[in-house]
Amino acid sequence: MVDIRLAAAAFADLDQIDEYGATIFGKDRADQYSRGFSNVFDRLRRYPRSGPARPELGDGIRSVSYGQHQVYYLVEERWVQILRIIHHSREVQDSDLP
Repeated sequence: MVDIRLAAAAFADLDQIDEYGATIFGKDRADQYSRGFSNVFDRLRRYPRSGPARPELGDGIRSVSYGQHQVYYLVEERWVQILRIIHHSREVQDSDLP
């Protein structure tokens, strides 16, 4: 099992997702949705290569879906680096990822 590390941009994405969700859907639903990311991170700890490779976004980039979002990440030797968490409606470019 590997560790999970979140880039600063991913932390900011999680904060924005929670804030938007609380405003639109209410705090309880936003908290429930945000807690679901823990399940995604747990899955990546156990199966770091479970998401498909996204070579069009950069060398080694992978992604997994959760709800209305895509989690973009890199698999390192001992950890998974979460790069960004972006709403599925956005067209992601390699410049969106650190």
